[in-house]
Amino acid sequence: MPEAALGEDAADDTVAVSIAVAAEHVPTDLGRGSLVDVWVVADRALGSRGSRSAAERVLGDVVVLDAPVVSDAFAAATSRQLVIAVPETDEESLGLVLAASGEDRVRVVGRG
Repeated sequence: MPEAALGEDAADDTVAVSIAVAAEHVPTDLGRGSLVDVWVVADRALGSRGSRSAAERVLGDVVVLDAPVVSDAFAAATSRQLVIAVPETDEESLGLVLAASGEDRVRVVGRG
């Protein structure tokens, strides 16, 4: 899909990345142009320190290019798609987010 079709233009040094996030872990007022931080919760299978799960902010102040909402009243959306602009030089963080997205370990925090 061409970037222009997404509405908000991505910066030249970013890539548009689609991630799936559990619907309850996305602020309800998120939309195109929102700024977010993307957090990854530690993998419990690898063990955690203490009784609390650790989380790490892996992407900060990224722009939401698109945040479609399922509008079909008969469909129960368990996840929400977000298209975010990720700096193309940040391959390590991108890899962490993509892997965690498939394991329901991504949390999104709205900024401002």
